[in-house]
Amino acid sequence: MKRALLLLAALAAPALAHAQASGTMTFTEGTNDMVRGRYITAAECTTATDVQLAWTIALNSDVKELPAAGATYQVYASNEEVTDTTCHTSTPGGTSTIVAGPVGDPLPASTLTVTETYSTNSFPSRISLSCSTATDTFIYVCVQARNSSGSAIGVAKGSLILSITPPGPPTGVGAGADEQALRISWAEPSKGYDYRVTAISVLDPAVDLTTRDPRDATLHQATTAAHATSYRMTGLVNDVTYLVKVYARSEAGNESGPSAEDVLGTPVPVNDFWEQYVADGGREQGGCAAGAAGPLALLGVAALLAALRRRA
Repeated sequence: MKRALLLLAALAAPALAHAQASGTMTFTEGTNDMVRGRYITAAECTTATDVQLAWTIALNSDVKELPAAGATYQVYASNEEVTDTTCHTSTPGGTSTIVAGPVGDPLPASTLTVTETYSTNSFPSRISLSCSTATDTFIYVCVQARNSSGSAIGVAKGSLILSITPPGPPTGVGAGADEQALRISWAEPSKGYDYRVTAISVLDPAVDLTTRDPRDATLHQATTAAHATSYRMTGLVNDVTYLVKVYARSEAGNESGPSAEDVLGTPVPVNDFWEQYVADGGREQGGCAAGAAGPLALLGVAALLAALRRRA
């Protein structure tokens, strides 16, 4: 029995070593505001936008600890996923389908966990991936750790997704009146994720939709929660007419054109019970009003309490 267990442990050891040697990697927005941490949009593919890579290297099974002199890290991009502890570092040519290359310069460090900023457009260009690619495409990212002699001692792996296709514009847009607000609704298009909603004033809709009402010339806009189909736009001015547009965004952050309909909405005052009472000439009397009404009310309450006691 002991021999069988030892044999199983020996067989499992290489698999465990492989599983532990993958490292971790996360992608977050850089200082230039990458829209979604793991996605590269059409704009981010063509224009340099910061993305922060944070990785933790998993050392190879035969490496006990990071050398005292530290290590040098190099980031690579590839069109194929790495399945072992060695990154795809270049395009082999011949019959190989791998396209790979380095991103950025080698980075010396004395810790296993490192955060560094890179440009989003350097990843697709490194593997000759066109920014007009219609389908979502994975870009596999690998960080190779090397010691001072250049030997690979560890790795971290992750992936980005090039996604350039926006959803279609929202349809069925409506704008209901509220006090200093509009209740805006729409139908969610295919591949819609979240939405940018805008409202801008129009001086005279019968003349044109481009002249702003001087009472409120601000462009009001907001981004909704995921898969929302309505939004209450606040901070508007009563009796001012607003042109409402809704834009759909994909999960990657690619934005559609505006909703096609020219939807107009006008916030209006909404009186609650007290406002209506005052508007109709009523006034506050206080909790126990002075004058005849006050004592009569108290007598009525006393009579009601007495009747309830008799019933009990």
